[in-house]
Amino acid sequence: MTTNAPERITVARKIGTGTRDVMCQERTMSMGYVEAVEYIRADIARKVKPLAWTDVSVSVTGVRSQSARTSIGKYYCDDDGWYFSGMKDHWINADSFEAAKAAAQADFEARILSALEGGE
Repeated sequence: MTTNAPERITVARKIGTGTRDVMCQERTMSMGYVEAVEYIRADIARKVKPLAWTDVSVSVTGVRSQSARTSIGKYYCDDDGWYFSGMKDHWINADSFEAAKAAAQADFEARILSALEGGE
């Protein structure tokens, strides 16, 4: 597949208008733009970002619970396992908290890559 699309673009919000513009080199954040987000063309962006976990709770028995919000749903994990918000009835057991997080990361990566052409 050949494309003329740039490898990377940056989209930012213009202050005061709320409109989002694709940034070019002569437009900078100092020229009235905020909330810049860089996008990488899918055919070169093959690495999936790690899940960003936040603490949900620690029970009186010491069980940790964390969640990670993504563009496709939310992941939850604790010391016993994990689940994805799209499959609440499908709790997946894990041997440890770190094993649960690693399994959730692997699931997330598989879901993202499967949506790309040539995805695994």
